[in-house]
Formats: sequence, structure tokens, C-alpha cells
Amino acid sequence: MKIRSRTKGLVLALALSAGGLTLAGHAATSTDATPDSSAAQTAPPKPDRLAGLIARIEDKLDRALTDEEKTEIADALKAEAQASRDAQGDAVEAIAEATGLALDKVKEALKGNPRGPEILQRLADQLGRALTDAERKAVVAALKARADARKAAHEQLIATVASITGLTEDEANEVLKPPPPPPGGGHGGDCGHGGGTTTGGDTTTDY
Repeated sequence: MKIRSRTKGLVLALALSAGGLTLAGHAATSTDATPDSSAAQTAPPKPDRLAGLIARIEDKLDRALTDEEKTEIADALKAEAQASRDAQGDAVEAIAEATGLALDKVKEALKGNPRGPEILQRLADQLGRALTDAERKAVVAALKARADARKAAHEQLIATVASITGLTEDEANEVLKPPPPPPGGGHGGDCGHGGGTTTGGDTTTDY
């Protein structure tokens, strides 16, 4: 009886171990197949960007923000960053479908936020041939849709920050602009936008 019990326990342990490996492998495959990982989708805004924005708002208002206001502003930044990631993912999928390229190849072509003509050239290089007229039109349409979505998300952020703080939308737009880099090169404290967010649109569709 003891031997049979131990055998059953060993079989159960092996089954659970194999199941765990299968689930882990499935999870990794699912994550790799999507344009953006779930970790990136739930990432909070960069602390330096949030801190810099709060400081500029408080300076403009000449008062300290409440904890509730700070939380609402952080949530608004996360929403904009998520919308930007969604727009990027939609563009990647649309371009992949139009050209027949793998998602990873399209992501590589879009890396670094290049301008439209450079994206077209990168895609042609990936394909090993020139894009057809139909492919080119589809790529341009996907990039325009991405730019429009990001612009709408940023306009929503401006309106939300204005509503939370009592600033006008022009004032909110002003404080949301990242400070210029310091003299001598380099980047300012919060010049990077969380999740690839843009301010006032996307330059990649300039032709």
C-alpha cells in the first residue's frame, strides 16, 4: 500500500510539473505574439515625468496639489500611454497584414519613431523588394491612423489635466510640454514620454 501511494504521488507530481511547463510555455508564446506585453500595458508613468509635470502644475497654480489630484493626473498619464501603445500595436498589425511581414519585422521597421519615408524604405529592405502601390497606401493609412489616435489621446490628456487642476486647456497643454534639454546636450528630467507617447501628433506620416 505504501509503494502504491508513493507511486501515485510521483505520477501526480510529474503531471503537475509537466502541466506547469506547458502553461508557462503557452504564456510565453501568447506574450510574444502580441505587439505589446501585458507588463508594458500596465506600466505606470515614468516617475521623473510625473514629478516634473506635478512641479510645473503646482508652479502654475501657485499651490500644492492634493494627493487625490496627483493620483488622478498619474492615471491620466497612464491612460495616454496605454492609448499610444494600442495605436502602435494596431499599426504594427495592419502593416504586417498588408505586407506579409512578421510582426517582429514590422516592429523593427518602426523602432525609434522614424519618419514615414524611412519606414517605407525599412519595410522594402525587409521585403527585399519595393512596396507595391497597394502596400504603400496601406502602410500610409496605418501610420496616419496611429498618428490620429495618439493626437486624440494627447488632447484627452490635456482636457483631463485641465479638469483636474482648474487650469485652462492652453495652460494644461503648456505644462504638459517637456522642458528643453539643458545646455551642453542631454535630456531634461522628464523629456521622455511614457510608453512612446507623443505630444500633439506623430511626425511619422510626414511625406
